[in-house]
Amino acid sequence: MYKFAVLFLTLCINVNIINTKTFEVTNTNSAGNGSLNNALDLSNKNLGADTVVFKLSKSDKNYDMKSNKWTILLNESLPYLTTGYIYIDGLSQNIFSDISKETPSIIIKNSNNLQFAFGIFSPNNRISGFIIQGFKYGILIYTEYAKDNIISDNIIGTLEVGNENLSNENGILIGGNSTNSLVVNNLISGNIQNGIMIFSSKNNKVVNNKIGTDISGTNSIPNLVGISISKSENNEIGPKNIISGNKDIAVLLVGKNTRLNKIIGNLIGTDSSGKNILHNDKGIVIKSLANSNQIGGTQLHERNIISGNLQIGIYIEAADSNVIIGNYIGTDITGTNYVASENKSLMQGNGVEFNIVAKHNRLGGFSFNERNIISGNKVYGIVYYGNCSYNPAINNFIGTDYTSTNPLPNATGICFDCASNHNDVIKNVISGNISYGLFFVTRGTYYNKMIGNMVGVDSSGTIAVPNDIGMVVSTGAANNIIGGEKTEDRNIFSGNKLSGLMITNTLTEYNIVKGNYFGTDITGTTKIPNLYGIMLSSFPKHNTIDSNLISGNLMTGIILNEQADSNLIINNLIGTDISKQNNLGNGSVGIYVDNASCSNIIGTDTTGNLIAYNNGAGILLQHNRTKYNRISGNSIYENNGLGIDIFPYGPNKNDYKDTDDGTQSMLNYPVIELCSYDDFSQYLTIQGTVDCSYPEISTVELFESYKSSKNSYAQGKKFLGIAIPNSEGKWKTIITNTPKIDQIVAVTIDKFGNTSEFSEPSSIITGLDETIPYNLDLVFYPIPSFEKLHIKNLNNTLKDCIISIYTINGELVSKKESKNNETGLIILELKDSNGVKLSNGEYLICIFEINNLLTFCKPIIIR
Repeated sequence: MYKFAVLFLTLCINVNIINTKTFEVTNTNSAGNGSLNNALDLSNKNLGADTVVFKLSKSDKNYDMKSNKWTILLNESLPYLTTGYIYIDGLSQNIFSDISKETPSIIIKNSNNLQFAFGIFSPNNRISGFIIQGFKYGILIYTEYAKDNIISDNIIGTLEVGNENLSNENGILIGGNSTNSLVVNNLISGNIQNGIMIFSSKNNKVVNNKIGTDISGTNSIPNLVGISISKSENNEIGPKNIISGNKDIAVLLVGKNTRLNKIIGNLIGTDSSGKNILHNDKGIVIKSLANSNQIGGTQLHERNIISGNLQIGIYIEAADSNVIIGNYIGTDITGTNYVASENKSLMQGNGVEFNIVAKHNRLGGFSFNERNIISGNKVYGIVYYGNCSYNPAINNFIGTDYTSTNPLPNATGICFDCASNHNDVIKNVISGNISYGLFFVTRGTYYNKMIGNMVGVDSSGTIAVPNDIGMVVSTGAANNIIGGEKTEDRNIFSGNKLSGLMITNTLTEYNIVKGNYFGTDITGTTKIPNLYGIMLSSFPKHNTIDSNLISGNLMTGIILNEQADSNLIINNLIGTDISKQNNLGNGSVGIYVDNASCSNIIGTDTTGNLIAYNNGAGILLQHNRTKYNRISGNSIYENNGLGIDIFPYGPNKNDYKDTDDGTQSMLNYPVIELCSYDDFSQYLTIQGTVDCSYPEISTVELFESYKSSKNSYAQGKKFLGIAIPNSEGKWKTIITNTPKIDQIVAVTIDKFGNTSEFSEPSSIITGLDETIPYNLDLVFYPIPSFEKLHIKNLNNTLKDCIISIYTINGELVSKKESKNNETGLIILELKDSNGVKLSNGEYLICIFEINNLLTFCKPIIIR
């Protein structure tokens, strides 16, 4: 039995070889001897591999001398190709008549509402060298028996724009479970519906065709859709197709089981040069469960140029797990220019769009060759709409040319809108865009991540390629993460014309900005300034700015404006380089809070910010309704203005009972009355008073003072600890395990979170008990003092005393004796023993009982 089967197969092969025949077509009749109809009939009857050739004379009735073409008008269907191995060679007529083989010379037209010109239902057939016009399907390849067929060198459709009498409804249909067809070197244009339809078929290739253009590939002869693929898998579109000039879609993949198809190496939306616009309405559309397809590839010949299309380059809707890699989307074939009309009024709308629950699609990849260049689009480079999720964009250049150093702008680089969620943007260059690098907007746009991107700089992170604004998070976008815990998670937001990052509008909340660089290069040591680092404006709440480097910006590091409320700003470096040692100050204040922004937290006792070297205040607050902002635990030093400056600008005076109101409720700062340090125990004892409402539920924060080299105002460099006042505003604390320091400053934080400016600095006296004896109950005012110092003995127990004034170095300046004082008030003239007003500086006031026993000493400042 086995030997018989082998013998039978051998005989079949030999029959095909032995019975190979050539059949000639000698006239253009629809049927009869010498007709194409007759030649196909004879070929089907012969068991061998047959060739149909053409030898038509110029005397034939259907020869047109002007066009040098012959027309076969079919009023009955040609025989279906049912036996296989038939080669219908239309270009043989060109050879016979010595005509150039660049275009076919035989036209096949429908004159009787026939369904198709050629119907292929068998394997290994080839149809080559015809112009096919006027059919529902120019060529039909159908049934599972139709394998390994070739359609080549034809013109399928019309060469006359808008002449539907010459158009097919569809150029080619490959369907019915047929496989392995090759469509190559055809012009497929001017068809009413589809240039090519692939339906329920697999493993087909479409290579080096012009679909929607003229024969030169420079003008449009549109199909409605260039190529549509449905319920089909493992088909390959490309390389070297020009799919341009179509009325609607260049390539459509639609429906369940449309999977594992590849679109590689095509020009889609440009002419044959790859540089000039020849637009489709849309480039590639993948929708309705067409999953796991691939657009582009990692090899140069697999790169698609998808540019110049009116609405969009690539659109994915309700489809999953598709991959887009290695393409130029919006640029020309060189990757250095965009594709637009001569007056630049027509260019591709959006580059790539994910919409309506599209999931798990990937745009780009971690390898160099998977990168897409998505630049030169009129609106968005990439846009996420319609609750799409888990679609990462990885390692793409968005808004630059292929080098990443030159801008090739989209209007906005990436937009997340309409409840797009859980999408990751990883290691992209998003620079050079006209408006925003990124735009996250509307409620439901949440849990998206921005990791390791360059926003406003090139791929090296060292050259500015500015967007207008690096990134905007707005109008209800919430719970997004920008940056992360690891060094490699940081985004570089630098070089942008306005803000590096802007968070704005109502319900924009719970976004986390962590570990990023704003205003520096990738090393964190060199300025590449934005105008502003980060801006929160117009009602955003509960956002976190944590552990970022925000330095080198032309103006302010962080702005809280227009009712930006309840945001958390912690652990940031604002004005230094990444080492914390070097000056990389912002050009204005470190943090600016204005226009009724309230209840923000700027540092805590364990997560303070480092705010230094800024060319203005460390923190500036203004506007009468800017209140309840808690400023805690920060290291603030070497800024060119006050450490904390509360409007009106400059140091504010305390007022009695703290009855004034305004910015931060104009909260009084603490008065440090005594600071003493014990060398042996390393205990630092500090006490003083604070004059504010409800002092017992307020906090005094204490800092090692730092006198700026840029001005005379003290700032708080190192947080030391806190003190809690009693109901009378008196407070005292002991800081343990503290090395000796020179001066202390303090701030008040009231029960609402309002924080004062820094107090006047107080010098520390070593080895002196500076505790006010409680039996004296003394109050000193004003602090700092001017011409006179008032010493109020509230319980009137100090009736006889001597008051001496010393320099901080212990030199006696003046002495006053007070006897029989029944008023409880001593007014001390701040003059030396010669009656000359004391110069500004620090002094020590010592009170002695009348028997010259030291009772109490207090440092004061005279201004």
